[in-house]
Amino acid sequence: MAHVLVAWEVSADSAERNAELRAALKGALKGRSWVRVLTDVHVVKVSSVEARATLKDALLEVAKAEGDIHIIVTPLMVGGSYSGWLPKRLWPKVRERTQEDG
Repeated sequence: MAHVLVAWEVSADSAERNAELRAALKGALKGRSWVRVLTDVHVVKVSSVEARATLKDALLEVAKAEGDIHIIVTPLMVGGSYSGWLPKRLWPKVRERTQEDG
């Protein structure tokens, strides 16, 4: 299963504006399978290099239009195994988006 790790940092002047910008960024994830593992870090399932590029472009479009946003998207990754210290309920969601089918 291919996936990317997407992280963003929003630094607007108010909590309300930060919430608006985060909502706009989450809008770029719409229609994709993703899980938020940390406050602004998401594991996103993608089907191809082209799907990664489409996702990256959608996120950058929000960042360029809105300002006060920094984004990083990892290269496409296939399989692998994350480790760390997260709530137990998140691990099945991470595996769902990162491990090979079947």
